[in-house]
Amino acid sequence: MFQTLIARLLPMFPESFIWKFSKKYIAGKDLQDLKVAALKEKAKGAFTTVDLLGEEIHSMNQAHDFYNQYLELITVLSKNDLEVNVSIKPSMFGLKMDKAACYELYENIIEAVSNYPTGFVRIDMEDSSYTSMEIELYEHLLKRYPRNVGLVIQAYLYRSHKDVMDLMDKYPNLSLNFRLCKGIYIERKEVAYQDRQEVRESYLRILKSILSYGGFVGIATHDSWLVDHTLDWIRANNILKSQYEFQCLCGVKEGLKVDLLAQGEKERVYIPFGIHWFAYSTRRLKENPKMVNDIIKAFFSFS
Repeated sequence: MFQTLIARLLPMFPESFIWKFSKKYIAGKDLQDLKVAALKEKAKGAFTTVDLLGEEIHSMNQAHDFYNQYLELITVLSKNDLEVNVSIKPSMFGLKMDKAACYELYENIIEAVSNYPTGFVRIDMEDSSYTSMEIELYEHLLKRYPRNVGLVIQAYLYRSHKDVMDLMDKYPNLSLNFRLCKGIYIERKEVAYQDRQEVRESYLRILKSILSYGGFVGIATHDSWLVDHTLDWIRANNILKSQYEFQCLCGVKEGLKVDLLAQGEKERVYIPFGIHWFAYSTRRLKENPKMVNDIIKAFFSFS
């Protein structure tokens, strides 16, 4: 209740205040900030994926602007010996506005990253109104770039396990690449689990299916319960390390990341950056109530 109230009040505060607590979770607003953050994670032994912040657009001119920013980002990553691994929201490329143009922009980006050994594009998953369209986009790109593209799956959606199984049955000769997360968008009870433990159980069910069928999964969670149960199952079933990696968000549960790296596990940090940071910060707050403590600290610091 208190967290929801704080989230609703955020737009009333000056951006300088909001930025005080948001900067812990965001690399910065420009490419220089991003480069510094990514190099720091590399020095710690972690891998990285970069997420240029931005969502719904109002014209395809905006989509092309985001496209050009991604091309510039790819150049910066390659020149600094960083992984050319990026995450893109289909809404940024106008999926609902112009499907053909969106597909072409993705194809061009994947063509660009495929020139590098680490080149990879993750199709980010958005709210449930996008799910079927984004799976269709993934299938379209998968046929041409099987090693350079992957999809996010949200465990809290009822449909997600079937979606994964359908894809794996449809492409048995490909090692499909999924990033598995709980889900962050607020969804109706008609389409998504609302209970925390039900979401956890769905997560484990999907994860076990992907790994049992020979797919690759990015285990994207900060839930220690899920991490422990996942590691127990992986080790009990002799799952190869080449089939999975752990993934975390910049600034969240740093101790968990350090612990997994110390255990010899591969850890990938998702690093968001860009001028469109406000909506991201709001969603992070709704997903992670502990951020309220950061807001309170920022308030006293600001005042």
